[in-house]
Amino acid sequence: MPHHPGVGAGLCRKKGEDDQAGGNPGAHAGAERGNPARDGGFVHMVSGIWGVDFRRPEPPYPGIDGVDTGVIVHQLCSASELGLPLGSEDLEVLHRAACWIAANEPLPGMFLHHEGATHDCQNANAIGLSALLRAYHTLRSAGCAPPDAWLDAVARGVRHYLEGQESIGVWPYWFARPRPRAGAFHFDNIPDHGIGLYHLTRCLALPPLSDWPGLSEALRRAARWYLCVSRLVPGPSGTGETTIDLEYDGRPELGADICFSGFTWCRFTAAATMLRLGRYVGEVEPWRHLALRLMEHVRRRLWQEQDRTHAPVVAHARPEAPLATWCQAAEWDAAMLGEMMEDLARPDLPSAPPDPSCAGHP
Repeated sequence: MPHHPGVGAGLCRKKGEDDQAGGNPGAHAGAERGNPARDGGFVHMVSGIWGVDFRRPEPPYPGIDGVDTGVIVHQLCSASELGLPLGSEDLEVLHRAACWIAANEPLPGMFLHHEGATHDCQNANAIGLSALLRAYHTLRSAGCAPPDAWLDAVARGVRHYLEGQESIGVWPYWFARPRPRAGAFHFDNIPDHGIGLYHLTRCLALPPLSDWPGLSEALRRAARWYLCVSRLVPGPSGTGETTIDLEYDGRPELGADICFSGFTWCRFTAAATMLRLGRYVGEVEPWRHLALRLMEHVRRRLWQEQDRTHAPVVAHARPEAPLATWCQAAEWDAAMLGEMMEDLARPDLPSAPPDPSCAGHP
């Protein structure tokens, strides 16, 4: 997947080194030198805003995409945690991508969805703050000295993200925007709620999230919101194979609508989130059970083994829906499945200390 040209050298400073470029994305060498709007970020991974024309982009590249940049940072950090050695060039790419995120926070805690964006997108905020936090700890573990200013940005991001949660527990796409999505138990919110929470929960063991006041209760509300958009799906007549699925658009005719909540990927983000979230808030159940039931639904209803030229995970609950962007990628589903298997096998994953703000709550 193409990285925007502009990767320079010397930005991952080892601890104790004097490098005046450290943490300043405008000092990066390369084609976009001095342009923090583009230096270090990744372009959209597919052509078009949704990538329905699923082709790898070629120069001249489109604008930097904040969501894609944050997702890639997370995947790079995951690869490092799994034991893949990161060379100096890899560390520079990671550092530069995090610098782009840090440089594109136009308002406190608001991280750009994409280059030139002006809207306050909550899933982009969660991805941005969590990617910045993860990059900070990954680079420090590798002997680099990322700027502590990143942690200040993370703190602003967490505060802003918590401010944007609706009272019913959901994080809609937009911050503090009225309906149609705000304050609703509606399938339109499932993708945005899920992608933001999934990435946030990858960092719950890292300070400052590991003991952030009020975070546990916010995550409890977020998990309960998922209960309200889950439904029982009867099996074939006489089989008794009822499963649990997330809601999605059931209109007979979708037209050009991609039916975002119908992507199988949404079931993976929900399940992976609930496993990690449940341990953090001290409520392993019922969230572990709900996560497993969602994966059971995927295995029984959204799985195929007949066509070996396609992934076993069916991309969408409605085959007629236009496939789009990275949500159809079986590789990402596989990464989340691996994390879930690891979480289920590790009873030692940390949980948060008791949260005073949760006093009196079940």
